[in-house]
Amino acid sequence: MYKSPVEMLIADIQHQIAKEQDEEIYKAVVHYAVNVDKEELIRALKYDRDQYERGYADGRSDAVAHGVWHKYHDYFTNRQVGWICTNCSAVTSDLSNGDTPFCPHCGAMMDNEEE
Repeated sequence: MYKSPVEMLIADIQHQIAKEQDEEIYKAVVHYAVNVDKEELIRALKYDRDQYERGYADGRSDAVAHGVWHKYHDYFTNRQVGWICTNCSAVTSDLSNGDTPFCPHCGAMMDNEEE
């Protein structure tokens, strides 16, 4: 899969920053006379960072989605036949659905302002 040079550069910079942080943390631990294996400490720090990043990504994916109901019209008659969710693009044929505060398909809260 193609990755842009900017993405690769950012990843390299993040990796370098993490290495420098690991080294500074190790120096601080040694400074306070704590006997620790450097490689084990670095593995623990990497594990903590990975756990944080996974937790952050999971939190973002679990976040509540928001959307707006838009009228959905029949192509041929130009008559309203339902509503469409701006979050998931699902169409519902229930004409009263425009009053529903949540999309029955994706669960998005219908609280965004119409543009």
